[in-house]
Amino acid sequence: MSTSATVVVTGPEGTNFFDPRLIIGPMQVGALVTAALFGSLVIQSYIYFTKFADSLGFKATVKIIQIGHFCAMISTLWTMTVTAYDDPTKLNVLPVGADITVLLTSITSFLTQASSGAKRASGSFYIYRLWRLSGNCLLPVVSEILCIAGQVAAFILVTKAITMSSFSRFVVEQTDVVLIALATRTICDITITAGVTWSLIQKRRNSIVKSTTIIDYLIMWTIENGLTTSLMTLSVMAVFLCLRETFVWFGLYLIQANVVANALLASLNRRLVLRKDRPLSDGDTAMVRSSLLCIACGIVHITPQRPIVIRVDVTHARDTESQIKTHDSFY
Repeated sequence: MSTSATVVVTGPEGTNFFDPRLIIGPMQVGALVTAALFGSLVIQSYIYFTKFADSLGFKATVKIIQIGHFCAMISTLWTMTVTAYDDPTKLNVLPVGADITVLLTSITSFLTQASSGAKRASGSFYIYRLWRLSGNCLLPVVSEILCIAGQVAAFILVTKAITMSSFSRFVVEQTDVVLIALATRTICDITITAGVTWSLIQKRRNSIVKSTTIIDYLIMWTIENGLTTSLMTLSVMAVFLCLRETFVWFGLYLIQANVVANALLASLNRRLVLRKDRPLSDGDTAMVRSSLLCIACGIVHITPQRPIVIRVDVTHARDTESQIKTHDSFY
């Protein structure tokens, strides 16, 4: 009989053997994909820091966290492939590097979704952008509650993971907490995406004709980012429900942090596309273009444009009879 469903599998004759395909394999694939996404993040960070000067502190924080996440991934892979090479029972528990990656992944998602207190200074978006665009507090408050609940669940998981004695027992005991952490993130992403998209659609109806193309870009990019992050979390949840006793779901979860960070910088760097879309023309003033660019990163709130009422006073000057006679006397 196997001592752990995660590390040991029962063989044909009742013997126990180590199956690296379900343990080391998912972690290696996750580490390779994470490395590729980290390279993409480096390029996007270079573009952002060289082209834009707004709110560098918040984006630098996200970048530093991703560097720590990547280093923790390297440590995890080293432990699983080198340190535990001659003793697979060491993999009955998660390596310390894996615990750190869980913590940094949750912090990345929390910062990009719900750091509304710093967003006024940082110029970042998601919940803050939803609030500024919609002008309504209901959806932002609901999203904030969901995000905080997901972060609390993540902290509980990290605490339990550090003190675990068996990965299989940990998964069984913490199934509800894992599902809460993943479900709240997904619902939060969907709520933010739907709210921002609806707000942009409302502004499109009240905008000038030549601004609708820019708003269409913003709507498309909002949906793309929302689908990317929410589908990533849904994939982790689905794999967890089907293969919770293996490392497959955990290997997929390790990719999530870089997906969220890349989506963040992609949303910011897409302002370059709006700048180069077309030159300024009549009716498409620099003020309108600048304001719409700010919508992309949630810096300002643009109210719908109302019809401008212009009052024209016309004064007709008429010569009096005496003035006409005086005028005629000169001839």
